[in-house]
Amino acid sequence: MTNLAGIKKRFSVLSRLLDERSRRLVAGAESLALERGGISAVSRATGISRPVIRQGIAELKNPKTAWTGRVRRPGGGRKQLPKKTLRWFGT
Repeated sequence: MTNLAGIKKRFSVLSRLLDERSRRLVAGAESLALERGGISAVSRATGISRPVIRQGIAELKNPKTAWTGRVRRPGGGRKQLPKKTLRWFGT
């Protein structure tokens, strides 16, 4: 049986220091340290979805793709408002 309390405690200590990428990598490493059912156990303990944990494992197995210097892919994140729209907000 997996020690979910240990996983939960380790993750809660680290969670405020992690960005999106490092959160994936920590969850992936934690699930690789466990034997069968590691992804599901880490998902239950941390609340991170299983596809995100699988992505972290893939990044750990292929480090060239994991360290591109960006947290998100180019074009990711919130889009900028057009200049016309900004006039309505008093700028």
